Amino acid sequence: MLEPELTMRKVAILLPACDSGRHQHHGGETCEEYEALAYTYRELYHDAVATAFDQHHTPMPEVPPALRGPNWRAP
Repeated sequence: MLEPELTMRKVAILLPACDSGRHQHHGGETCEEYEALAYTYRELYHDAVATAFDQHHTPMPEVPPALRGPNWRAP
């Protein structure tokens, strides 16, 4: 049997850094302002993912008692 050929590619994009060297260049704002904005975006992203996850994983009260597992909790 022939083994499939495995290949891997690494794509790197070099971006200019800010003056402190901690972030990519963020013209017009300080590192603290950039970090605060990144934190806000990260929180919004996590909230959106949590909301989408909750919409697809709702409790099922109509599950008959015989099919409920030991970790089943009533809604």
